[in-house]
Amino acid sequence: PTLQAMIHEPVRGRVLQVNVSPGGVPKHPVSGPVRVERLGLEGDRHNSDTAHGGPHRAVCLLGIEALRRVAADGNPIAPGSTGENLTTEGIELSSLPAGSRLAIGTSLLLELAEPAHPCNTIAGSFVGGRSGRISPKTHPTDTRMYARVLRFGEVQVGDTIEVLPPAGDRTPRYERLARLDAAFPIEAVAPNYPGEVANRWRYRDGAGEIGVIASVTQPFCRGCTRARLS
Repeated sequence: PTLQAMIHEPVRGRVLQVNVSPGGVPKHPVSGPVRVERLGLEGDRHNSDTAHGGPHRAVCLLGIEALRRVAADGNPIAPGSTGENLTTEGIELSSLPAGSRLAIGTSLLLELAEPAHPCNTIAGSFVGGRSGRISPKTHPTDTRMYARVLRFGEVQVGDTIEVLPPAGDRTPRYERLARLDAAFPIEAVAPNYPGEVANRWRYRDGAGEIGVIASVTQPFCRGCTRARLS
């Protein structure tokens, strides 16, 4: 979605598959409603809590659009095989800026935190084990995204997903970006590293990039607890 669309028109998708596992991959689909709280989906576990999980990586998401592009390259990837909890449809998730919120179903509210970097655990989903095919550094539009849980709730297949701008950012930051986008079209760029301070945008004509820092409405770094005060 464009910035104009995010401000003036609802951007919606849906939950295509809900996936959990007792640890490791693949994560397996579940049909009924699943409770989602601060640390993620009920019944879902991680083999390495230092690399995955926690409140800032509570839910992992991947769009079916990205998954299909990766599969088209000959990779044996499938929903849940790279460990995403929610396989979505209709939204290019990795093109959304960090801080974007996802209202899912009737109560669940997530906030995109950062892209998920691939590891050897998911190597089986790629030809030759080359999991870098979904790295945010080399393929930012095809990466998985981690999210925080802002409001507990339930999720199930078919739930509507509505994209909301970051809390407090509709005015003035997003409106200013939208004006810039109208004159010089821009698109979101994935962070270079977890916790990057600025949200990065690049000009669609290749002329360069800009970075935006919200000094009051967002923490200094997304992965820490410090904050800027004015």
